[in-house]
Amino acid sequence: MSVLERQQDAASIATTTLEIEKAKLALEQEKLEVERYKARLERSKTLWTAMSVVASILVAAGTIVYGAWSLRKTAEANFVTKAAEIALQGPSPWEARNRARTIAALFGDMLPPRFVERFEKTDPSRFGSEGDETIPSKKELIKLLAERPSQRAQILRDWRSVFPGDDWTAKIELKH
Repeated sequence: MSVLERQQDAASIATTTLEIEKAKLALEQEKLEVERYKARLERSKTLWTAMSVVASILVAAGTIVYGAWSLRKTAEANFVTKAAEIALQGPSPWEARNRARTIAALFGDMLPPRFVERFEKTDPSRFGSEGDETIPSKKELIKLLAERPSQRAQILRDWRSVFPGDDWTAKIELKH
């Protein structure tokens, strides 16, 4: 082998080595790009995971806040309903008004504004009561007449003398 052939072989080997090194470099660059892509993908996954966790926490917090608000509104509505129920249990419209005043004096800050005013302005005759506060006393008279049938006449005379304007007692028949 001549020197020229050796130089050509050496040059050929150098060229081949250089091409191999370039191929290795290109391969390493592709690997680097793949690694960069994987890193971007991992950051994206992390971001989406964090956003889903934050969204879940916000939804849970919203649910808790709404639940507390709803519970409070329900309790307020129940309180007002019970206050009205207690006031309306009075045997007469006037007693209902007095009960409403008492409840408002005790729990005024927990009741709607104008709670008592609504009771004051309500016309009881619109709801079946004609302003007759004597219904309990009428019931008592009828009970007394039923318990003492032998004294009916005397009981009715006494009633009519005490309550001369009670014309309804004229409808009661006296049977001996």
